[in-house]
Amino acid sequence: MIPLPQAEESQNVRALARLEREDVTGIAAATLTLAQNPVEAAAPPGTSVYINVFKNGVLLSNVAAPAYSVAGKVITFNTALIASDVVVVCYYARAS
Repeated sequence: MIPLPQAEESQNVRALARLEREDVTGIAAATLTLAQNPVEAAAPPGTSVYINVFKNGVLLSNVAAPAYSVAGKVITFNTALIASDVVVVCYYARAS
């Protein structure tokens, strides 16, 4: 992947990225793998402004006491999901 010419927090990154939404159910695990790389997948915990994770309709926090972490395409939850959980992830992915 070619590095962006601007910092990932730049407003231009949103213009160069596309908004993705993934709806997931039936997973009983502590990790979830996304289809695309989020813009700030490598950002330190508590700094994400381009990814939102909802579990059963509740927005999870990754600030202060994070409920999840992101590394590349993988989201790791502090508490494992159960099969009946509904997870929605909205994030900016780099345009190809």
